[in-house]
Amino acid sequence: MASNYARGRGLEYVAFFAPGKPETKGSTKAFVVAGRARITNDNPRAKSWAAVVSHAAQLAMGGRGPTRSPVRLAVAFFMPRPASHYGTGKKAATLKPGAPEVCPKRPDLDKLARCALDALTGIVYADDCQVVEISTRKVYGERVGADVAVTWVEP
Repeated sequence: MASNYARGRGLEYVAFFAPGKPETKGSTKAFVVAGRARITNDNPRAKSWAAVVSHAAQLAMGGRGPTRSPVRLAVAFFMPRPASHYGTGKKAATLKPGAPEVCPKRPDLDKLARCALDALTGIVYADDCQVVEISTRKVYGERVGADVAVTWVEP
């Protein structure tokens, strides 16, 4: 997990790569058990993916506390390619010429972003309401995971 933290000339940012298949935040469901409200997420893999993103963010922050400044967030989600994007036989490791770069299939980009936003809360920024700009994209990649960059905005 390579990371980068920089400060200087009024610009402060942190950037890192979180390895693993990106997961969505999903929808929450609430129900009552023995008189107590329980809230669950409909994606059981979201918690482990958020932990990977949080851990990568903690390493990148290098012990610094979360900022209270407004921030810009840029995330590139690299999704695994389906087998149909590759050749067969001797060319099984070769990408087909017509294989797309972008990933127009599930999961939804906004739900991927929600999971990443929440995973960074309390580590990179105090609250995700501080995020004033988001740039996201979902592409196929040889390495699966997410490139995350957070830039502090001058108030």
